[in-house]
Amino acid sequence: MVTIPKPAATVLLINQQGQVYMTKRPATMKFLAGHYVFPGGAVDEKDSLLSNRLIAPTDQENIPLAYYVAAAREVYEEIGVFLGCDRKGEPLSFQEEESLHDRKRLLNKEISFIELLKEKEAALDCRCFTYIGHKTTPAKSPIRFDTRFFIARLPKWQQPIPDPYEVAEARWIYPKEALRAYEMGEIKLIHPTIRSLEKAMSWLDATS
Repeated sequence: MVTIPKPAATVLLINQQGQVYMTKRPATMKFLAGHYVFPGGAVDEKDSLLSNRLIAPTDQENIPLAYYVAAAREVYEEIGVFLGCDRKGEPLSFQEEESLHDRKRLLNKEISFIELLKEKEAALDCRCFTYIGHKTTPAKSPIRFDTRFFIARLPKWQQPIPDPYEVAEARWIYPKEALRAYEMGEIKLIHPTIRSLEKAMSWLDATS
């Protein structure tokens, strides 16, 4: 019996130096244990709720807004980077203690990301995401995802603080260096991650 893939979103977070943030999945994880990936995960049911806290994306891909919400939520849950803005469109950041409290509530399903936006009097500007592709896990896999991949710039005044349960190691790395490390057998990558790194290189060339 073929497993139905779950909708998911993944984010390539890029800093001012053109490095991408990659995380290594713990050995205890059932899916891609020990592999380097980007922050991301499954779309939650509450990610689909419509809200005036969402500024629509400018791309023409007709991707449901739930993927953008899931992308922002997963980045905040996993590495503590808040891809939200205030009423003036300026990036927001929070003290570490406040951020850890928020992330714990999100992970425990005590609050949705949209509810958190309302609580913070913030909005999610989906225009900060650049859609770069779509991949579905092969049918033979027992765990499957239907994933949209995005690129987003690291907001000013923020630095990642990885969640120790979901992240074994983390690093900023140039996409070219990540691909070289994979070729040398230093890190584990899967094909969608490799293709995303290649697309990140093209995106950086086009936007530099």
